[in-house]
Amino acid sequence: KYVHFKKIFFNYFLIFHLFLLKTFFGAGSLVEVLLVTQTRMIKMKKKIIVTAFSNLTTDQRIEKVCKTLHDNGYVIELIGCNYGCNQEVKREYTVEKINLISKSLKTAYFEFNWKLYQKLLNKSFENTVLLTNDLDTLLPNFLLSKKKKIPLVFDSHEIFTEMPAIQGKISQKIWRFAENKMLPHIEFMMTESESYAKWFHEKYNVTPVVVRNIPKKLPLQEKTLTQNPKIILYQGAINPSRGIDKAILAMKFIENANLIIVGDGPMRKKYEAFAVSNHLAHKVQKKKKKRPSELRTITQKAN
Repeated sequence: KYVHFKKIFFNYFLIFHLFLLKTFFGAGSLVEVLLVTQTRMIKMKKKIIVTAFSNLTTDQRIEKVCKTLHDNGYVIELIGCNYGCNQEVKREYTVEKINLISKSLKTAYFEFNWKLYQKLLNKSFENTVLLTNDLDTLLPNFLLSKKKKIPLVFDSHEIFTEMPAIQGKISQKIWRFAENKMLPHIEFMMTESESYAKWFHEKYNVTPVVVRNIPKKLPLQEKTLTQNPKIILYQGAINPSRGIDKAILAMKFIENANLIIVGDGPMRKKYEAFAVSNHLAHKVQKKKKKRPSELRTITQKAN
């Protein structure tokens, strides 16, 4: 867990002592060479700044991407925000949350992007790679990538401008405008599925690499097949057009089973009321979003 920290500490410790040698005993050629070499080695170490408009607590795709890069020797800095949840996130790498005072999602987007630009301006250097997640964090990364001439990788988890939650709204027009201006100039991009990749290629002539959001391989706990009642599980964001309302209604016709909904989102209260009005509250259980480690224990119990 502390290997990376120890390496960084050792590098700076060595540079400090080489500097003292150079200061007190003169600029000997060996000392100078070692000092310059060690300094260059630190500068050459690639740092990846990963950003997302997220409280980072439950986003498993970002967690897996960051861990993979970290395990392969990259220095990772993950930046999110405290919107919706200020729960502490502990990882093997640096995690930072931008403090937002906005209570509305619309103003939170603007506040986050402005503060993110300022933060990236001070954190990004010539050895930095910017990895941004989804369209709602792309603008400050895009601008700084051009300004500082550093690589930018765009990970589109979905087709942001086609989400049901913004259909027909002014926000959809604003996001489409941003998408039209930036995506044709993105050199490095990845997305979650072949169909998403095809859509982006046809629309913007970009060629995203498909990186599937596959669950971690974990040893399964022994599950009782005679579990009574059985568990039907929905886990994820509680948004419109995901079939949650239909799953709730279906419980009228399913015997000996309960529907468990784990997550949070704009439709949560509406679906809770929907279950009550259809006299299905006793068959529909609601659980707030969980950390990935907590969620996996629930998932393994589902039928």
